[in-house]
Amino acid sequence: MSVTGAKTYLLGEHLLSPETYSLLRGSAPVPISRKRFDVLLYLVEERHRVITRQELVERFWEGHEVYEENVTKCISELRKALDDQQKPYRLIETLPTVGYRYIGPVEDQQIPAETIAKEMPDEVENEAAVTGIVEPVPTMVEAAVVVRRSPWQQSVRLIAAISLLVIVVVASSVAIGNPDRFRSLVSADATGPVRSLAILPFKPVSEQNRDEFLELGMADTLITKLGNLRQVIVLSTAAVRKYTSLTQDPVAAGRELKVDSVLDGTVQRLDQRIRVTVRLIKIQDGSSLWAETFDEDFTDIFSVQDSISRRVVGALAVRLSTPEKEQIAKRYTDSGEAYQLYQKGRYFWNKRTAESLVKGIDFLEQAVKKDPKYALAYAGLADSYIAATNFNVLPPTEFRPKAKQAALIALKIDNTLAEAHAALAFSKLLFDWNWRDSELDFRKSIELSPNYGQARQWYAVSLVSAGRFEEAMAEAEKAQQLEPLSLPINAGMGWVSFLSRNYDRTIKECTKTIEMDASFGPAYVYRGLAYEQMGMFDKAIADFETAGKLQEWPSVFAALGHAYAASGQKEKARNLLSELEKSKRFFPPYHHALIAVGLGHYDDAIRALEQAHQERYPWLIHLNAEPRLDPLRSDPRFKNLVRQVGLSTN
Repeated sequence: MSVTGAKTYLLGEHLLSPETYSLLRGSAPVPISRKRFDVLLYLVEERHRVITRQELVERFWEGHEVYEENVTKCISELRKALDDQQKPYRLIETLPTVGYRYIGPVEDQQIPAETIAKEMPDEVENEAAVTGIVEPVPTMVEAAVVVRRSPWQQSVRLIAAISLLVIVVVASSVAIGNPDRFRSLVSADATGPVRSLAILPFKPVSEQNRDEFLELGMADTLITKLGNLRQVIVLSTAAVRKYTSLTQDPVAAGRELKVDSVLDGTVQRLDQRIRVTVRLIKIQDGSSLWAETFDEDFTDIFSVQDSISRRVVGALAVRLSTPEKEQIAKRYTDSGEAYQLYQKGRYFWNKRTAESLVKGIDFLEQAVKKDPKYALAYAGLADSYIAATNFNVLPPTEFRPKAKQAALIALKIDNTLAEAHAALAFSKLLFDWNWRDSELDFRKSIELSPNYGQARQWYAVSLVSAGRFEEAMAEAEKAQQLEPLSLPINAGMGWVSFLSRNYDRTIKECTKTIEMDASFGPAYVYRGLAYEQMGMFDKAIADFETAGKLQEWPSVFAALGHAYAASGQKEKARNLLSELEKSKRFFPPYHHALIAVGLGHYDDAIRALEQAHQERYPWLIHLNAEPRLDPLRSDPRFKNLVRQVGLSTN
């Protein structure tokens, strides 16, 4: 008989086995309660990020503040079990007022089940004796891993065995008399809980009555309401926005998105009435978990959205914490006009072109005029200002302060808005070079909404620019897991990989993005940069030229000029630079510096970077990581610039 292997974690001298809920040091068992074990396992599996105290309370103590002190005691006892009681801690780091992070060594292993069984502890510490909380009776699997038991435990085990025997007899009878019924019973049991949800853009009843802003807006609002659920991952609007076809099969979309369930709906507006039909579908078997039709006045659209959110939570059988209940009940505006303007603004922001960003900003500015208390619209406005200045659509000097101001206004209205914390964090990073406060705001955003992929992707850019490559890749990968079909996030992984000098990964991620949408320009730019660093100049130049046809970003011209020079076509590089300087097109000195480096004009490049510093150009955050600037690194003037941006020259 073959022995099934189980995944375990080697934590230095300790072996952590999720299969048997055991912790070993060498071959000796370390006494640890089930709850302590679960907390340790969670810290290890989520080691790429900080776990807040509130998250631990809600996940393991049902969110009751009365157990807040138990978190401290739990961490203390885990450190004792791991022999990590001396400061500075080697394994479990404390971030004051924030939370904890596992920072020790981790090796994933496959250990034979027989080996683990031989080394299991005889008894498990009673959690109730420590915290006063009585845990549920062990399941059949849990019961099988404890060797010594009390008479009461033996009785429970006997009852369970008898129950199992009855189930087997009944199932056998059903299988003999009705095989189809037996298969349906097995299928239903194997379905499992819903852990991830995609809310698809709502669709019109007919193609002639399309209202894309309303269709995508309904989905976006529900995503915002349900996005903070900790028990269910809800994909972002960017991940689902392409599923607008009337013939789209929701089950096929769910499988492509790799989620457990999909919310699919139609919306029809007739004068001042709105009819919404919604169904929640389980992807595994295509069954409907819940379906309902709402027929209301259009002015009651917010009530419809509230009702749908509550019904979805009920159908998913999710137990909500108090903050989650408040999030679902929250309305960001009662103005129908402001709401529609906001949806149009977000629609154009998601397109990420120069024209669409300008349109989006106009709609969002109208939204906050209609409702000056619309926090979500201010957050969207901050995002749009950041994108427009970062891509040089609008002058950074004019719109840089506007981005930060919009984020601060949003937080003044609603300090729990994850989108606003992320926008403020990115503003502090790009425009103020305030690395410390930026990181705190990123962490706060992720704490408030762990499923918000954009915050994680921006945080990854911050980490990679600071030289924290492994952490950056982990955050970028988490963003991808949350939003597997988001073009900006997949291309963003390519950019993070490029700055980490992982060029093969850049090519892979950007090629995948281009396969999803061949018109997404940034993916060509990042892939071209990787090709260039690998000496594949023809492919690099071809990618840059394609990107230039799609969108005339300054970064595209800089990439093309540098590639011309690096490939020996210096006359082409000089001519391009001359044309850019003579034209009325805004061409930042930072990008001038990139072409100058390619030409070997290092003094010219340094002067251009110093001018970029005077203008506080956002991309200077990449000084230490950008491979194209490598020839300048030994120059004292370059090192001084690095320090002025707040980075280390080591």
